[in-house]
Amino acid sequence: MRFKILTCSAFLLILVTNIFAGNDPEITKYYKDLPFEMPAIKVPVFNKDTVNIKKFGAVGDGAVMNTQAINNAIKQCSENGGGTVIVPAGIWLTGPIKLQNNVNLHLERRALLQFSPHFKDYPLIRNTWEGLEAVRCTPPISGFNLQNIAITG
Repeated sequence: MRFKILTCSAFLLILVTNIFAGNDPEITKYYKDLPFEMPAIKVPVFNKDTVNIKKFGAVGDGAVMNTQAINNAIKQCSENGGGTVIVPAGIWLTGPIKLQNNVNLHLERRALLQFSPHFKDYPLIRNTWEGLEAVRCTPPISGFNLQNIAITG
């Protein structure tokens, strides 16, 4: 299964990772002879329901800001028990995306999440950094105490 994790420090960084589950020899070799206990990777499972961000007003032209539409699609999907939020082909300009439980954010072929380069689109939040209270910008993709999530494509 391929996972695309989109984030940005200045504009956009794309990281593609292959995840293997269960007793696949490609992953189990990394569990051998470890000096600590490490639980096996559990691949998330999602409801078959799908939600397309276009139904929430998203426009994939690279110019329209889609933050609210994407987050509303994720929120509704999660509130309805979870499933897959579809990001169709296009360039989807967005600010911070907040992941929620039981949601697979799926980018279709030729879909690109383009995170805004404007600091004003990332509100300041309180958090801790290395054990110290801090105020930082909202990250491009975030979530807190989440279960059963994925970004795929």
